[in-house]
Amino acid sequence: MLQEQVYSELEGRDSEVRHPIWGAFLLLKENLERIMLLNIGWGLQLFPALVALAFPDLPLWLRAGFFVYSAFASVLAGGTLYAVIARLSAGEDLHRQLIWDELRRCVRPCFRSLIPLYSLCALLLWLIVLLPAQFLPGSALAQFALLCLLFCSIYWGPILIHSNDLSWFALLKESGKMVWRAPYQTLLVGLVIGVILVCAIATVAGFFLLAPGLVVTLQLHTYQLYGVARRRK
Repeated sequence: MLQEQVYSELEGRDSEVRHPIWGAFLLLKENLERIMLLNIGWGLQLFPALVALAFPDLPLWLRAGFFVYSAFASVLAGGTLYAVIARLSAGEDLHRQLIWDELRRCVRPCFRSLIPLYSLCALLLWLIVLLPAQFLPGSALAQFALLCLLFCSIYWGPILIHSNDLSWFALLKESGKMVWRAPYQTLLVGLVIGVILVCAIATVAGFFLLAPGLVVTLQLHTYQLYGVARRRK
């Protein structure tokens, strides 16, 4: 999806702000309206699932269809969000053709790599909820595996737009290497993302208007500083 030169341009901008957290907030400040529009586009994909949750009396097949649509569409929209915000970070202008081009490029990588990984996270969460309290070792193992996946997920989107031909297992492996290469930075960024999401969910509007774009921007800057830049040294 994104070519190497886009990350090169992003690296030039990051040389001015050498910490991903400040770089993310700086980009948000410079492109607030554009990122809000992209966030709304992503949030609209969740609307069918919210309808299914709000109206339990709807036919089961219709509610299931709403959930399936939101699950797949939100992942595809999320991949597009990574690609478009990366181009904004590189100084490109936001326009309809850019979004459409990135959306088309995201289809195969998202379905091949991101959806299996997010499905794995959902499976682990399902196991944690359903496993009885007496089966403590299994529950603890599932919680540990989910925690590891969540930290690795910080890099899934940025790695995928950098190398869009990776399988889901290769993407998981590369993200694991990133966590191993920069554990403290990953932990810090993960905590900041957690705070952002908690605050955004509490305000509701923040979740649909600001949080996704800010989280994506933070992940892109983190990967640029601790992934791409270090491999070039």
